[in-house]
Amino acid sequence: MDAAKAIIILLVKPDLEPDCIIASDTYNFRDKARLMAIPTTSGTGAEATWAIVLTDTNENRKLGLGTTECMPDVAILDPVMVTGMPTQITADTGMDVITHAIEGYVSTWGTSITEGPGLIATRKTFEYLPKAHKNGDDLEARKEMQNAAILGGMSFGNSMAGLGHSTGHALGALFHVPHGRAVGLFLPYTIEYIINGSEETTAKYAEMARFCHIASGSDKECAKALVAKVRAMANEIGQPLSVKDCGIDKAKYEEAVPGLIDRALNEVMTMTVTRVPGEEDLGKIFRYAYEGKSVDF
Repeated sequence: MDAAKAIIILLVKPDLEPDCIIASDTYNFRDKARLMAIPTTSGTGAEATWAIVLTDTNENRKLGLGTTECMPDVAILDPVMVTGMPTQITADTGMDVITHAIEGYVSTWGTSITEGPGLIATRKTFEYLPKAHKNGDDLEARKEMQNAAILGGMSFGNSMAGLGHSTGHALGALFHVPHGRAVGLFLPYTIEYIINGSEETTAKYAEMARFCHIASGSDKECAKALVAKVRAMANEIGQPLSVKDCGIDKAKYEEAVPGLIDRALNEVMTMTVTRVPGEEDLGKIFRYAYEGKSVDF
């Protein structure tokens, strides 16, 4: 779907370099074509967003592009279209949903319009992703995960994603870890980082935990329970809980840390949280995530 969004712009501007697609430009591609999105995974929510993520294979980086014109004209959700998803892709794309939902809900660019979809998408994912992973022919689980994906897209697509995405994008670009797996891996570490430095967002994580019937108690207790729930679900569906679990060599990873930091710093999503990390903290997040160590700073 992301490729289709870029292609439809190139239909009217064939000489345009893809990384020159920017939100402030006008392309008027609907003079020639319309854009229909029919998702075959339950993950990106691209059928409900104007975002375009492309991979620059020459520079090993992911490009976050888009224009509001790229919002699809029609989105069709059919659970039959996703029943053939392999178990691994169900898990990978499902982790993208939970990351969109949580990060969209707490984004500093968010509004009351983005909160409702984020809450519902989070609760639906916790309930139905393990079921869809266990039995791909469970049409109810497949339907609800499609609904969760589009709601997650509506949430972060009208606010913005956060640190889990900027760090996950960096890992995916340099080590070719699938997108949902990468952002889902970093989600609990980046939530912990924000909990340790922002009472405001800790309260929002706590709201999510209470809404999903995960925990009650103080804001910090509930926020930490949300982190534990993300990790427990990831473990249940066979997702890596650390970068090391992805089979990445430690020496090669350590050598890549400066590049990971640089890529994350250049992501707008690093700036949409209430605790914005600098180079030092990002380096620590990347190293903690490699070892699977809970963030304590």
